[in-house]
Amino acid sequence: MTRTERLNELFSEWKASKSDYAGDFSPDGIVDEECYEKAARRVLFVLKEPNAHHEDLCDHARNFALGRDKSAATWRNLAYWSYGILRDFPAFSQVEGDPTYTQILYEIAVMNLKKTAGGSSAKKSEILRFSLDSSNQVFIRREIEIIAPQIIISCVGPVSRVDELHEALRSLLAPGAPWLRSQKGVYYLRFEAGLLIASAHPAGRFAEDVQYDKFVGEAQTIVQ
Repeated sequence: MTRTERLNELFSEWKASKSDYAGDFSPDGIVDEECYEKAARRVLFVLKEPNAHHEDLCDHARNFALGRDKSAATWRNLAYWSYGILRDFPAFSQVEGDPTYTQILYEIAVMNLKKTAGGSSAKKSEILRFSLDSSNQVFIRREIEIIAPQIIISCVGPVSRVDELHEALRSLLAPGAPWLRSQKGVYYLRFEAGLLIASAHPAGRFAEDVQYDKFVGEAQTIVQ
C-alpha cells in the first residue's frame, strides 16, 4: 500500500472512532505522494485546526498550488517556507520572484493537530483537549509514522517560546528529548526519527519577508 492509501484507511478508522466526528472530520496528509518521495527532504507542517470546514486540507494546498486562492496568507507563507527548506535556503527575493513557487506545495505534507472544525480564531483549550485525548494521540502518532517526515515544523504556537501545543507534539514524538534554542530564539529538538522545529502560525502578522528571513534563516543553521 502507498502512504496515501494507508492514510486514507487511518482516517476512516479515526473518523469512526467517535460519533462526534461523523460529518465533522477534516483529513490531511501528503499533498502529492510522488513529489513528496522525490523531494530533497520529507517535510511535514503541523497546523492547529480546520478553519470552519470539513474538507481535505491537502485540497486547499493543491488549490493554492494551482493559483486558485492567491490571497491565502497561510498557504503563501507555507509555500515560501517550503521553497526555502527544499531549495537550499535562497534569499526571499529569489523565492518571491519565481512564478512557479506555489508548485513546491506538492512536495510537502500538511496536517492539523485537531481534525474537527474550529472558527476563524483557534481556541487553544479545544485543540489541547483533542490532541491530549488518549485515542486521538494514538491516531496522531500513527499518522506521523505513515508520513515519516525528516523535518516537522510545528506551526501551532509562538516561535519565541515553547507552549502547551508545541509540548503536546513533543510528548507524542520524543518525550525525552530536550528543547534547544537557536541564536535567534527558535526552539527545536532532535530525536531518532528526525527534527522538530517550533514555529508560529504561517498567517502571522509580520511581513512575509521578515517571517521568511527569521524562520528559514534559522532553519538553515538547524537543518545543516
